[in-house]
Amino acid sequence: MVADEIRQLAEESEGATNKIGGLVKEIQNGVGNAVSKMDESGTVVNNSVSAIETTGNAFEKINGAALRLRELIEKINEQAEKVNINSKDVEATVNEIASVSQEAASNSQEVAAASEEQSASTEEIVSAAESLAAMANDLTESVNKFNL
Repeated sequence: MVADEIRQLAEESEGATNKIGGLVKEIQNGVGNAVSKMDESGTVVNNSVSAIETTGNAFEKINGAALRLRELIEKINEQAEKVNINSKDVEATVNEIASVSQEAASNSQEVAAASEEQSASTEEIVSAAESLAAMANDLTESVNKFNL
């Protein structure tokens, strides 16, 4: 009976030992899988860090380009403002030229009118001179008649 109990205990011990061995193997496999997953996670983390660095570099380049673009836009705005000022100056100059041209045209019309008046006056003077010459001839003839 004691031998049966010892045998039974030995069998139970062997079963428990086998069971413990199986559990140890499962734990070892689980630890191996965990280590493998940790290695994979490390690779993923390294890849993620690399991608983040690449993204950071891209954002730095984008930021630099945006700053240069901003500077260019400011220069364009300055040039546009200068063009606007120059346009206003040109407009004022054109308006002044138009005013001077209009005044010159008005003066030309006045000169033409004065020339026409002078021409008419000259014609009247010529006509009066011819009339006076005719009268002088008549008077000379009349005086000559009395002197005879």
